Amino acid sequence: MNYLELSGALGIGLVAGFIGAIAGGGGMITVPFLLFLGLPPQIALATSKFGGLGMCFGAIIKFVKEKKIQWNVAITLSIGGIIASLIGSRILLTSSPEFLEKTIAVLLLLLVPTIFVKKKFGLNRVKVPSWMK
Repeated sequence: MNYLELSGALGIGLVAGFIGAIAGGGGMITVPFLLFLGLPPQIALATSKFGGLGMCFGAIIKFVKEKKIQWNVAITLSIGGIIASLIGSRILLTSSPEFLEKTIAVLLLLLVPTIFVKKKFGLNRVKVPSWMK
C-alpha cells in the first residue's frame, strides 16, 4: 500500500471507530473500503477485525471508567462471540473469494436498510430485566 492508501485507511479507521463507539458496526465501513483498495475478501475481513480491536479497546476503556457495562451480559456475549467467530473464521478461510464478495455485498445490502427502517431504533428507554443487571 502506498501512503495515500494508508492515509485513507487511517481516515476510515477514525470514522469507523467513532461510529462503532456510538452505534457499533464499524466493520460495515472498513470492509467495503478495504475491498475497494483491492484486498481479497479474506484479507479485508481479517484486517478489519484486527483494526476493530483498536476501535473496541478505546471504547471499552471509556465504558469501564463510566461503569456502563453489564458484566454478566457482556461476558455471556463474549463467550458466544468467541465460539461463533472461531467457526466463522474457519468458514471464511475455506471459502472462495468470489463467494465471499457476493456474500459480503448481499449482507451489506440487507443490513443498510435496518438503519432507516426505524428512526428511533435503540432510543426508547425500557426497563432492564433483572437477569441483565
